[in-house]
Amino acid sequence: MLAAALLAGGCSKRSAHGAWSTSESIVIEPGVAIGSVHSGMTIQQVIAELGQPDLTKDSDLEYTNFGLYVIPGKGDVVQIVSVGPPFAGRTKEGIGMGSSRADVIQAYGEPTAAKPIKPDFEV
Repeated sequence: MLAAALLAGGCSKRSAHGAWSTSESIVIEPGVAIGSVHSGMTIQQVIAELGQPDLTKDSDLEYTNFGLYVIPGKGDVVQIVSVGPPFAGRTKEGIGMGSSRADVIQAYGEPTAAKPIKPDFEV
């Protein structure tokens, strides 16, 4: 699973998934942003931007139709944003769901650390 951690730091009403009509055009900036969800946002700002999530577990927001998951940290500030199927966005280098380990290394170089979690899954 491709994941981007957002270290974070307003409300308006918008229909569900208001800013995104599809995840295909969403650009991932690793460690910075996934589309319009970026470092420094509060959970309320995410909801104002994307609308109500499909599911809420504890204080986590799940936009399952896009494969976007937002996890708050202290003070309801976005701490982690991750993506999974059916997310179709890509980095400017073309890396996204389904990219191989070789593709990631070609785009970003060798990892400074790698930890296998389960078969075919590595952090």
